[in-house]
Amino acid sequence: MGYSESSLSFRSFLSITSIAFMALLLAACIESTSNTETAPVYSISGTVISEDETLVENAMVTIDGIEAVSLTNSSGQFVVESEEDFLSSAFLSASKDGFESYSREVTLLGVESPYQLADVITLSESIPWEYLDIDVAASDTQQITQNQSFISSVNRASTAIQESITLANARDNECDCTVTLSGKAFKKGGRKTKAYILLAVDASGSSAEKTIGDQTVFEIEIEALSALVNRLTEHEKLNVGIVRFASDASLILDFTDDLAAVKRALSVMEPEIPKSSSASTNYKAALEVIAASYDAADLKRPDIKTVVFLSDGIPTAPFESGITQEKEDRLASIEAAKLLKEKNIVVNTFPVNVVSKLTTLPAISAITGGFYYGLESELVVSQIAQYSLVGLKGIEVLNETTNSDAVNFDLSPDGWFSGDVCLSSAENNHIKITPLVCEDCQKTAYQKIKASCEGEECSSCAGQITMLELKYTGDLASAQIRVEQPQKNKGAKIIFDSTVSAQESFEFYGAEKDKTMGPSISVYINDDLNGEFVTSCGEPKVGPGLVSGDFEVVRGYSRNGGLICP
Repeated sequence: MGYSESSLSFRSFLSITSIAFMALLLAACIESTSNTETAPVYSISGTVISEDETLVENAMVTIDGIEAVSLTNSSGQFVVESEEDFLSSAFLSASKDGFESYSREVTLLGVESPYQLADVITLSESIPWEYLDIDVAASDTQQITQNQSFISSVNRASTAIQESITLANARDNECDCTVTLSGKAFKKGGRKTKAYILLAVDASGSSAEKTIGDQTVFEIEIEALSALVNRLTEHEKLNVGIVRFASDASLILDFTDDLAAVKRALSVMEPEIPKSSSASTNYKAALEVIAASYDAADLKRPDIKTVVFLSDGIPTAPFESGITQEKEDRLASIEAAKLLKEKNIVVNTFPVNVVSKLTTLPAISAITGGFYYGLESELVVSQIAQYSLVGLKGIEVLNETTNSDAVNFDLSPDGWFSGDVCLSSAENNHIKITPLVCEDCQKTAYQKIKASCEGEECSSCAGQITMLELKYTGDLASAQIRVEQPQKNKGAKIIFDSTVSAQESFEFYGAEKDKTMGPSISVYINDDLNGEFVTSCGEPKVGPGLVSGDFEVVRGYSRNGGLICP
């Protein structure tokens, strides 16, 4: 079949036009790509150091809720990048294991990007721990035959993988018996401390839509929190509640010590319908409900207030459409987190399938003094119960006499621990107990005890006193008791301050880095000096039965000698 000249010309025109159109389209794509690659990227750089001016490596820095592109390098330097320009000042938070979290408004230098911080960021070393309860009891286990290999599970959470490390050790002729060591350990608190834990569940539409394997993100959140509750200790001093949030937030379950009720409440929760008007993510609303829930509980000052916050996304509310994130959404989350910090509410955040740099979760944890656990999504369920909710990373128990770790040692997220310690009957066994705030911290804040196959043994004071239990023998129904220890060039440090009833006992630990009390302590009743005790292991020796003023020593521990004999 032949073609007329006109038809050939028309086809040629179409061909030429198509080629030209494709060329223009290609040029547009190239230009678009070029524009994307050259789009302005705003950055802020700075340096993080410690109090002794040592450069701090691997600290996570966030500014205005934007996660840092990288952690601080070996020179303590960091760079935070954003597609949005920064203002002349910004809110910065920094966190690293072993240091107190840092968060405050910072000033930027420079009229345009890249900006620099006006000052270096200085992190303070973390308090090693504040309270350690110890109980030692002879075990019912039979004498263990020689040449047996023991499997010792020591809960030491690695900052990289955050899981228990199982240590296998073969020992010969060393384990004649075991004693059971149990108690609890808090970063902050004391014997009267109660723990109040809120579980915050992201029920936004995306949590019902995104899948990891054959499960939705919401299903993984519920399964992970159920696993965590299973590892908590059923006790009247532990209370758990649940907050649910999407475009808004609400208290689903008020604080209760009935852990079965907590698991039932989790099992019936439902997420929002994806793409519905109530399916956005409102961190501000969640944090405000959390603050209100603790306010309503009317807790005591020493009580622990900690949150387990799971989310799959980024704050997209309360501003604009709720579909996309506005800078105001992040800043609103930060302001709400600041309110929690003022109330001593700690938020530990767990991202589930979050890939955006705009998550804001690291900033929320850093501001409130919590931990940000960047787990792989598929590991959240299996590993969430490995983490302490009372500020500690783990605890080490070592029999220095036999060089053996605790056997079948269990540390719950709420600070309760228990395990068997292998002993030798040939001599006194020196057991070293070290609560950990991080893997790399200097382990100076330990407590040593002595034990035999019959249980804990007492000893003379050695290495200064770390812990005292005093009984108030006065007749005031409600006395305001304050205990102070002197500190070099810093005045006195308050190590106990609370109301105590007549004939009631109270206990406290020293405030030095190694938990000792220094040379002496002073005890006040309603601001009047009432009693004094020598705590340097000098004279008069402190032990059960010693009286000063209206106070009698009930029990005491020294750093290297353990339980003090009467």
